Amino acid sequence: MNTLSYTGKKAVIINRVLLLVGLAMAFLPRPLMMDMMDGGYALIFIGAFLSLTTLVLTPFLEKRAQLMGKIHQGQGVLAWWRYPNTKWEKQKEKEIADLFPMMTGGIALGAIFLLIGVVVFFVDMDENAGFLGIMALVAIFFVGMTQVLARTGKKRLNKMENEAVIHENGLYFMGSLTTFGSNHNKLEAVGFDTEHGDALDFYFIEFRRGSGNHQIVSIPIPSGEENTAAKIISYYNKPVTEEIRSRY
Repeated sequence: MNTLSYTGKKAVIINRVLLLVGLAMAFLPRPLMMDMMDGGYALIFIGAFLSLTTLVLTPFLEKRAQLMGKIHQGQGVLAWWRYPNTKWEKQKEKEIADLFPMMTGGIALGAIFLLIGVVVFFVDMDENAGFLGIMALVAIFFVGMTQVLARTGKKRLNKMENEAVIHENGLYFMGSLTTFGSNHNKLEAVGFDTEHGDALDFYFIEFRRGSGNHQIVSIPIPSGEENTAAKIISYYNKPVTEEIRSRY
């Protein structure tokens, strides 16, 4: 029975709305006869930054939504595992702890924008007060957005379905979707957890952060599903070698 509520479509819609907002901020100051030194240039800069960010995210988010559509239809699903509450709670606590870097990252990004605003303001305090105000609002936006995302993530994890989906082109586990076979992630190997053997480890390189970032997603194997796990390893046919393991 399909109980997943996540589809990825909401993120696509939000990204499109933010793209339109960014384009408006970038192109409206001149037609509206805004003073470029009193916030006009700041709006153009922020709008261009927002537009570029959303354009970069567009293919990534749309691919995720397409993959979730296939999962909901049962196309290409290799395993759909469900877990008892005790095992799920332990994993959930770990995932919630991993949200902390998102919150601190948002504060750091907000501080950078605010610092830029302060530096420019002191160059000419009479002319750049508007620029400082806009940068302060941007800083508040990024800090607030990351805090909301982290809290939303925690809330989502607390009501998440006790299940994992292994698809031929990705994984859905603990409310997080990882896609393979794209320009974003390259699946390198799949094998049993070397320490206990009670999980499937997926080794992949994440390219979204500029350079290759090695990641491992461990999917616990429910009792009685060991044969299915072995078939999944055979399906991907990407054995975990010592050379690969040494890089993670």
